[in-house]
Amino acid sequence: MAISIGGASALNYSRNASRAAKQQADTLGRIGSGKRIQRASDDAAGLAIAKQLIAELGSAQTASQNIDYGVSQTDIAEGALQQQHELVSRMRELAVQSGSDTLNETDRTAIQAEFTQLQAEVGRIAETTEFNGNALLQGGETELQIGTGNGVEDRLAVQTPDSGIAALGLDAVDLSTAASARDALDSFDAASDALSQSRASIGATRNRLEGALEANAVTMENIAAAASRIEDADIARETSELALSRTRGEIANRVSKHEAGLSAGMLVDLIA
Repeated sequence: MAISIGGASALNYSRNASRAAKQQADTLGRIGSGKRIQRASDDAAGLAIAKQLIAELGSAQTASQNIDYGVSQTDIAEGALQQQHELVSRMRELAVQSGSDTLNETDRTAIQAEFTQLQAEVGRIAETTEFNGNALLQGGETELQIGTGNGVEDRLAVQTPDSGIAALGLDAVDLSTAASARDALDSFDAASDALSQSRASIGATRNRLEGALEANAVTMENIAAAASRIEDADIARETSELALSRTRGEIANRVSKHEAGLSAGMLVDLIA
């Protein structure tokens, strides 16, 4: 069956109207979601790249969490070492006091009693200081995953100090006599130096972790920006396209109605 000229025009205008409607729906979808790529058919290559970047961003965020945990771990360790440092300083004061011959036996007994309690507390801090079940002051090493890969540069080995009584050389110290108290002064100085070195090492590690956290934040920002450039919609452009497609649809609709009117008029003329 042949299609009249008027019928062909109607089909053409109908096709254009349908296309304009589809363009409007797609544009509204992009504006509503803020995403240029709604489905793989919109940009298959762009979608693959964007999803890969998003996966990398998620890994970088997890690495930042690991770094935060590492910072918390160093803070706990440094705080405990500071407490031990203050206790050792008090021990040395007691040794200086006990080293004087002006004290009697009762005085030294009281000094020794306080020293014994301080000694026990230093040991207790070393034995109980931990982060998420991991001992922090008993020696060894913890490894932090601060990057997103499997290279050595993606991990940071953190040395954990041993600040127990024996490691500090304070297990055999005695302040019960003036002579033993004087001899203990060198032990307290050595213990204080060891604690200072441990605190300095932990402080340096914390500074490095802060640097890694900042670098990772810059990386995440760049990854997010790259993914956004690929996947996000240009709202200004999409709004313009929406207005244009609506105009085209309206024109096609009016022309279609006009053609339909002409066809009806021609039919009446033929019948007459």
